[in-house]
Amino acid sequence: VGRFGELIPGLSQIPLGKITIGISLLAMILRPGKNPKPKPTHTGIVGTAIALAVLGVLLIPLSIVPGGSLKFLLSVGLPLVVSFYITTRVCRTWQHLRMTLLVLLTAAVVLAVVAITGSSGRVSAGDSYDTNDLAYVLVTCFPLALAFGYASSGRSRWLYFSIAGLL
Repeated sequence: VGRFGELIPGLSQIPLGKITIGISLLAMILRPGKNPKPKPTHTGIVGTAIALAVLGVLLIPLSIVPGGSLKFLLSVGLPLVVSFYITTRVCRTWQHLRMTLLVLLTAAVVLAVVAITGSSGRVSAGDSYDTNDLAYVLVTCFPLALAFGYASSGRSRWLYFSIAGLL
C-alpha cells in the first residue's frame, strides 16, 4: 500500500522493489519447470503488448530525440517489460489474475482511505505519493472496481460500486 521506507526508518535507502524483482526473476530462471511459459500467439493481449513493445523499439531511430527515447526505454520501459514478463508467468489462469487484481484494488482502497482521512489541506498519502501519483493510482484502479462490480451480483456488486465511488 505504502512504501516500506516510509514505515520502517532506514529502509528508504534500500531498493526493495528492484531486489524483489531480481529474486523473482532468479527464481523463474532457476526453476523453469514450475511456471509454464506464456504462449503469446494464443493470448491476444500478450501478443499485442509484445508487438507494441517491439514496434516502439524499432521506431527509436526515427524519433525526434533518439537518445531521449533510448533513455526512456531503459529507465522506464525495461522495468515495465520485466514486470509484464513476471505477471504473465505468475498469472497463468484467470483465477490468478483475478486475485492479483483484487490485491491491487484492495491496496488502492487503503491508499484512498489514508489519503482522505489523514490529510490536512491537500490530499496525499505519505511522503512518496504526491497528488498526481495518488490520482494516477486511483484512476487506474477505478475501472477495475467497475469491472468487478458489473461482474458481481448482490452485496458484492454494491461493495465494488462503493469502492469505485471512493476511488
